[in-house]
Amino acid sequence: MLCRAWGFPEVSRYRAFLAAVVSGLFTVVSWQALFSIPKLAFELAGAGQLPSALGGLAGAAGAAWILKRYRLELGACFRLAARRLSAIPSRTWLWGCILAGVALRLAWVAAFPAPQRSDSEVYFNIAARLAAGEPYRDGRGEYAYWPPGLPLFLYANFFLFGVKPWVPALANLFLFGVCALAVHRLAELIAGGPAARLAVFLLAAWPNSIALTGLASKEMIAAALLPLGFLLYSSGKETGGAALVGFFASGLCFGYSSLSQPTMVLVPLLLLAYEFLARPQLKISAVRLAIAGIGMAAVVLPWTIRNCAVLQRCVLISTNGGDVFYRANNPLATGGYVAAGAYPLAGLNEIERGEIGFRLGREWIRDHPGGFLRLAWAKQVLFLGDDSKGVYETLKRGLEIGGAAYVFAKTAANLYWYAIWFLVCAALWIYRDIGPVKAPESLFFMLCFIYLFLVHSVFESGGRHHEPLVGFIAIMAATVASGKPESLAAAERAGV
Repeated sequence: MLCRAWGFPEVSRYRAFLAAVVSGLFTVVSWQALFSIPKLAFELAGAGQLPSALGGLAGAAGAAWILKRYRLELGACFRLAARRLSAIPSRTWLWGCILAGVALRLAWVAAFPAPQRSDSEVYFNIAARLAAGEPYRDGRGEYAYWPPGLPLFLYANFFLFGVKPWVPALANLFLFGVCALAVHRLAELIAGGPAARLAVFLLAAWPNSIALTGLASKEMIAAALLPLGFLLYSSGKETGGAALVGFFASGLCFGYSSLSQPTMVLVPLLLLAYEFLARPQLKISAVRLAIAGIGMAAVVLPWTIRNCAVLQRCVLISTNGGDVFYRANNPLATGGYVAAGAYPLAGLNEIERGEIGFRLGREWIRDHPGGFLRLAWAKQVLFLGDDSKGVYETLKRGLEIGGAAYVFAKTAANLYWYAIWFLVCAALWIYRDIGPVKAPESLFFMLCFIYLFLVHSVFESGGRHHEPLVGFIAIMAATVASGKPESLAAAERAGV
């Protein structure tokens, strides 16, 4: 069993300490999410900083009061829901949710056929140029500013179906199916059948995921490949040829997600922490990590070699890191996207922008530590507080639909996001000492979220940057339905 039954096996105090740190940090971030969602909503509605902060505190305090006051009733409800879900055949539920999710996404695209705008338009156009036989370049003639994962994926789809405006939607439906299958299986292995059913349902009904369907979005690739890669990695047996193939395939998934979302290139470090938590056999862990690393290198290194040849500079994946870093750390920075920093970099080539951007950003952080910390907090609120990029890109930016319709759609997306985090906090609260929330696999999910949370406390932030982790978040929320009756009863007797 992946989850080693319902808790940790015998582990050293160092493993126990690391597990406690990861779990504690993720718990803090979870409550910060319940604060950030209402806070950002008040900010966008035009409230001042103090009313927004009070609104955020009210949102988090209200959730805490409900969980404390009604924890036994909530536990009973979740236990009842788990029994009801268990009565439905697993395959029937899984494919029913996938088909329902596809139907919802098709209905959204049919109702709101938005054109590609901003980054989505750039990625679409790069892929269209590839389909026309041109080299990989953006509209400015730059060779590696935009990471290649999404354009190459779209190019493969264009090769099959032609350069059509509906191809991104078709590609995203495929990615949704991959994500749903991987999430269901992971949740089933870690937390049991009821949690798996809830996880795939949450994913199928996720409003922002639905609203992103028609857009060329690199986050959708990472959202599918991260759970698939971890499923291949964590479900392999200790030895054997099939397991080795699975480890290598997991590396391919992580490698391609890195080509789409370069921050994912450090996933091997998170896998190292997972190995430390999950098993004491150093040799076996080293073999697993090495084979997965070879798989990642097989995907990433050919692009790195291409960059070295074209740019005459060693660039692992993309050249945009320094540009983004400086725009996120300068006197004009807000925490989210800004078009330019205080020092204009627009006249420089992509290599120069990257190198100078990193230097200027580091200098600003060194000279303004207080400003950096204030920006970091603002970035965290942006990262956690909004889950409506698809609504914005489709309705407001794409179709120029504003007013009540846009406000309603955005509010619905963020209410769902708040409910997801309420379920996560409920699972952490009710099963904090007994359930699969303490499994090494769940701790890996937490580590992934903490990692991206910290990265985007430094770099540019926004709701889209948590989108690669929706599958993991769905599983964490669904563990609220994983409690066995005797386990939950024991928790209730203990006053948990």
